[in-house]
Amino acid sequence: MPEPADAPPDVVRLTLPPDGDLAPVLEVAMAVLGRRQRLADTVIEAGRAAISAAFAEVAQAVDPHPVEVELAVEPGRLQVRLRGGGADRTVTLPAVPHPPG
Repeated sequence: MPEPADAPPDVVRLTLPPDGDLAPVLEVAMAVLGRRQRLADTVIEAGRAAISAAFAEVAQAVDPHPVEVELAVEPGRLQVRLRGGGADRTVTLPAVPHPPG
């Protein structure tokens, strides 16, 4: 059943250490939400690469403090925001649906 346009987005919040040991958790969360939105595999893979790069950039800026991550599923997109220590990066994946079949 489609959600109303004014429904709040589904949001996942994570706090990750900057050393990168738990960075794969972020990639898995993004992939699960992307598949839930039926995004194309190519979009998910491109998103994983972009999020890895964004995490590395923010983690370097905040070390030794944690990286705060928010993944939001919104109509037409999946948005990932990474913050900490004055660093702020957002990665947005468009809702390119997986081809049928």
